[in-house]
Amino acid sequence: MERDYPLDEGYHVALDPYTAARPSLWAWVTVERTLYGVLFLAALAVRLAGLGRAPLLAEELSAAMAALRALQGARPGVTGYAPLLFNVQWLLFGLGSSAVAVRLLPALVGALFVGLPWLLRGSLGRVGALVIAAFLALSPGWVYAGRTADGALLSVALGAAALVLAWRFGCLGLPRDARATGLLLATALTAGAAVYTLLIAAALLLALWWWRAEEGPRALFGARMRAAGRAGAPALFLVALLAIASAFWLNPGGLGATVDLAGTWFAALGPGRTELPWYHSLRVLAIYEPLMLLLAGIGVYHGLRSRRALDRGLLLWLGYALLLGVALGQREPPWLVGILLPLTLLAGRGAQDLYATRVVPNRRDLVVMLVALVIMGYIYLHVTLYLRLLNVGTLLFAGYALGLVILGLVAYGVWVDTRGAGRIALLLAGLVLLIPTVRGTVALAHDRARDPWEPLLHRPSAAAMAELEPLVRMLSLQTVGDEFAADILYDEGLGPRVDWALRRFPNARATVAVGAQPEATMLITGPRAEEAWPPGYAGRPLALTAWPTSEGETWHNRMWWLLTRREMPPAEQELLWIWVRMPNDG
Repeated sequence: MERDYPLDEGYHVALDPYTAARPSLWAWVTVERTLYGVLFLAALAVRLAGLGRAPLLAEELSAAMAALRALQGARPGVTGYAPLLFNVQWLLFGLGSSAVAVRLLPALVGALFVGLPWLLRGSLGRVGALVIAAFLALSPGWVYAGRTADGALLSVALGAAALVLAWRFGCLGLPRDARATGLLLATALTAGAAVYTLLIAAALLLALWWWRAEEGPRALFGARMRAAGRAGAPALFLVALLAIASAFWLNPGGLGATVDLAGTWFAALGPGRTELPWYHSLRVLAIYEPLMLLLAGIGVYHGLRSRRALDRGLLLWLGYALLLGVALGQREPPWLVGILLPLTLLAGRGAQDLYATRVVPNRRDLVVMLVALVIMGYIYLHVTLYLRLLNVGTLLFAGYALGLVILGLVAYGVWVDTRGAGRIALLLAGLVLLIPTVRGTVALAHDRARDPWEPLLHRPSAAAMAELEPLVRMLSLQTVGDEFAADILYDEGLGPRVDWALRRFPNARATVAVGAQPEATMLITGPRAEEAWPPGYAGRPLALTAWPTSEGETWHNRMWWLLTRREMPPAEQELLWIWVRMPNDG
């Protein structure tokens, strides 16, 4: 007999879905499924468009260089890279090494991640799950993570999928969910260090649930654990972990690299391990995810007011993630996804609460909101004029206009419709905050992908690094008649960015330091005093990395950048020098 098990808030999943009659294709295609499909395609397009245009970051090159060394027959090492990325890049590099090949797996997984909220509709609500999917598809933080091959998105997405299937197994007891949980968890542990943020949060919440649970749920939990063992989930987890970590026993050093990921997570906890200030993660969230913060705040408010266990659990999870990223040292960009995931879930809960309270404006509300939007446009214009001209009068006009909007909404609420004024204020805030959210996505994905003034980027590879390989190819063609045949000597201290740029040049050699009398056709070194320039060579500088100047970090420049994303003062740069031997006319 078929039995239904309630998951949460009235949502039911059939224990045997194959007993029901299968609907026709047109009945299966609903508005909700269509929206998920559109979001998936949008996520895929945003992540794949121009995927290889921006130069690789240092954190993306660890696995890429290990895979490249393995492809060339060298040992990839036992630390410093994610085995899952190494395995996929090793295969793709057989077809050609490129930035697209490096980032392809995170981009695809980031797009597929959009579908995971579908499995949580029962607990999060259909509207809430759809809003979560929209944030996963298009919000700046998730788009940046999906276009960056540092392992953060991969590990968190796979870990989240493992936890969702573990939850389904706890509800339904289906053996296939237990086996899929073991497989996904093993894969996540080889994908990046950020998964430990997720797993430790899950372990803490599980311990809290166990402490407060009664005997019946505890007994059911024990029965599910025994059922998972009988289904072979632990054995599958162990075999998958060993196989993926070691590239199916072709790279035994990957086992050490997997263990090293855990060490990386714990090492990053020290506040002294990063030069970023304690408030950096909060500033990044405020700049790139203001709409998500607004909806998450609404979700927290309704959850605490209604004393819902799910929302309190999500709030505890967010607090734990903020502890790591604010009080402790996990403030670098790869750790941001650990905060984004619970924040995104809370934003979905907030959207579901708004839908449940029917926050839909009537015609009168729409007219008032349209007038308010026109005034907000006037305010934006005068604030940008002030930042451009530093004319206090324009700022005063903007202040008067803002006061007019506030007084108008108060008057509307007092004399016309109190709830309508609240609806207008909320929708107006949502529309205003949507603008920086969309602008942040465009900036991080395309036009400002390596702008050092973007707070989410910390000492990124300079945009000029994309010119290094074409420049060396052109100089090689001019000097020896072949694009790749030049004899190149370079300082190994310049790091993996230069190693990557010279990967196609068979005669490129790294050295501890280029000597005073080099004989190579081309040299690539760090900056040198003029008296130390190599004799007989002509050189030019190229930016290696960039970061904002302390002189440019003023509130005026920051506000100008935030509102317009226009060019900022020149950033400080770490330079390398390219030297070419001059022809001997004698």
